[in-house]
Amino acid sequence: MMKIGIYDLVGMLTDLKDPILVNEKKYDEAGKLYILVRGICKNKILFGTRPTPILERALKKKKKPAER
Repeated sequence: MMKIGIYDLVGMLTDLKDPILVNEKKYDEAGKLYILVRGICKNKILFGTRPTPILERALKKKKKPAER
């Protein structure tokens, strides 16, 4: 279960068939390109249903005082 903002998401953690690298491109002063490996993703989350709103949080966000 994951909570993002005012939504609850329910999913399953599964393994990826092939891991995915998270890269970052960097250039030095001479213009030479470097590719840095920032992370390796070995799992993914599969969501079977749509996000469900959490009513308490949604109501709190809507009840902000009016600006004058």
